[in-house]
Amino acid sequence: MRKIPEKHRQWLLQELPILEDKGILSAESRQPLEDYYSNQVESRVHRGAIVCAVLGALLISGGIILLLAHNWDDLSRTARLS
Repeated sequence: MRKIPEKHRQWLLQELPILEDKGILSAESRQPLEDYYSNQVESRVHRGAIVCAVLGALLISGGIILLLAHNWDDLSRTARLS
């Protein structure tokens, strides 16, 4: 089952009465379409974006750790303590 974006769902639900008035849809066929598309709203959270954000955070924090580890010997004693 494929979900649709909210703005597309709203557009379709606005068009159904117009299609019924023009005789393209009957009242019997309009109601099941309305019921079906009323519940087909797409989730706003995209898993791909979350995965990319977590991966980016891990790569950046790993880079900072590697940068500090590479220059550890060159840091002063007070810098290493803080």
